[in-house]
Amino acid sequence: MNLLNPKVPLSESVSTTILDFIRKHQLKPGDSLPSESEIGDMAGASRTVVREALRSLEARRIIDMAAGKKACVAILDNHALANFIMNGVATKQINVPQIHDVRRTVETRIAHLAALLRTNAQAQAISKHAEIMCDNFNKPEVVMKHDMAFHQELAQATQNPVYSIVMGSLSEVLTMTWPITWRCRTSDEERLASVKVHMEIADAIKQGDPELAVRMITKHFDEDLKPLALSGMV
Repeated sequence: MNLLNPKVPLSESVSTTILDFIRKHQLKPGDSLPSESEIGDMAGASRTVVREALRSLEARRIIDMAAGKKACVAILDNHALANFIMNGVATKQINVPQIHDVRRTVETRIAHLAALLRTNAQAQAISKHAEIMCDNFNKPEVVMKHDMAFHQELAQATQNPVYSIVMGSLSEVLTMTWPITWRCRTSDEERLASVKVHMEIADAIKQGDPELAVRMITKHFDEDLKPLALSGMV
């Protein structure tokens, strides 16, 4: 127990010491942390407690640890946030319609920024995913793969890594729910329409038209409400 604050486990105090060190020394992804003994000296803690703190920070994707190497600052990813969201869904603290509502809000902004800031290569990649979806609209496994990639590419086209992390953190939930909503589109006409709207979004991004991009992605999310309702997730 931490004698300075009995309510806080000592390992948490050591974690704070490590975080303070990273920020004070402006460490970047891949930069090594001090050794376990050096951290122990800084924090006034045993090696066992230091290891517990390091494992906690690794689980939160703040640091990376590899056998035989010093711990280092981790590259940002969506792992921790994805686990948080999946746990929320599994324990019924959040539901799919709530996630859909947040996606609608976030992706409206994503579409706007992507139309303004995308590179030519990104515009081409977004269009390519949409084309593959249209060409294979009767192959759900292909459509799902490129649907997920389409929306991730849109997020990357904003040039803001936070959007990519947020969208990536939803991928596990979407992978779970996507086949359910797809089956609720019972006709080829409905399925083709659901993939064609991606082409309309891609065209707006390619044209650099943020207002059109927002209208098309709003249309996309509006059209998703019916299969969500039919699936019983609303």
